[in-house]
Amino acid sequence: MNITSIVSSVSNGFIKDEFVKKGTFIKRRKNGRDQLERYVGGFSVVFPFAVNNKKWAFRCWHVNVGNMQKHFDILSKELKKINLPYFCEFDYTEEGILVDGFLYPTTKMRWIDGDNLKNYICKNYHNKGKMKTLADSFLSMIKNLHQNNIAHGDLQHGNILIDNHDKIY
Repeated sequence: MNITSIVSSVSNGFIKDEFVKKGTFIKRRKNGRDQLERYVGGFSVVFPFAVNNKKWAFRCWHVNVGNMQKHFDILSKELKKINLPYFCEFDYTEEGILVDGFLYPTTKMRWIDGDNLKNYICKNYHNKGKMKTLADSFLSMIKNLHQNNIAHGDLQHGNILIDNHDKIY
C-alpha cells in the first residue's frame, strides 16, 4: 500500500468507518486544483475532516508496522475506560478503509487546534500567568498518568499540545 493509493481511496469514498464516512474531508488549493489536505509522517498519512462542525484526524498506515495496529486497538479501548482529560477522543477501526481491494485498519482522533509545547512556550514565555498555569497543568497531567500506571513512551514537545484555551493534551 502506498500514499497515492490511500489518497485515491479517501478521494473516492472507499472508507468503511461509519463515523468518518459522515465527515467532510478538508481540501486545500494547490497548483490550481483542490486537493485533500494531508500530513505524511514516517508510518502514516493523516487526513483532517469535519463532522458536525468538529474537526477530526483520519489516520491510515502506508507502512506495515507489525503489531502496532493491535497496540492502537488496545490503547483505544483502555483510554476510553480511564477517561483522562488529557487524551483526545480516539478510536481504532480494524477495517477502516478499502485500498487496492484490501481492507486496512485506521484510527480517528479529535483534532486539537493549538500549539505543540515548544511553540506554546516560545509564544508565551513572557506571560508568567500562562507559564504558571502550564506548569501546574503539566504536573497534574504527569501525576494522573502515574496514578493510572500510564507511560506515554514518547512524551516530548511535539506530542504535547496546548489548545487555544490553554488546555494541555
